Amino acid sequence: MKKTTRRSTLASLLALPLAATAADSVSGSDADLLKVRERVWRDWFAGNRNALMAILPEDFVGIGAGGGTGQSRAETLASSAAFAAGGGKLTNLSFSDNRIQRMGTVAIIYCGFTFTTRDKAGTENTVAGRATEIFVRSGAGWQHPGWHLDSGR
Repeated sequence: MKKTTRRSTLASLLALPLAATAADSVSGSDADLLKVRERVWRDWFAGNRNALMAILPEDFVGIGAGGGTGQSRAETLASSAAFAAGGGKLTNLSFSDNRIQRMGTVAIIYCGFTFTTRDKAGTENTVAGRATEIFVRSGAGWQHPGWHLDSGR
């Protein structure tokens, strides 16, 4: 019995590097998706219309943390441009509790977010809440057909 237990323990220890490698490949895929998600947020705050046009499909719907109805891609691009044109700058962006649900080519990210912006007068504003974001694998890249942000309250 002791030999069996030792063998099982040894086998488990030897399998750890294999398990770690498998986990790294999965988390690597998730890490790539999380980088794309962060890039979208940074592009929105920077008013990067071309980058947003490339990832937000025509039928995009976004619901912001401030409430209200969903915005179309055109309305979202206009909001982004207005923020950047008004001198707003993103000074901090972080995400927490990322959970990714995958169904075929669709990935949904559930998370918490915090961002800080500074207006042209130097006043800072920090917003925190929750996000649900939808991504669809399209060819070699991702499309981002929708998001829903809320205050978490």
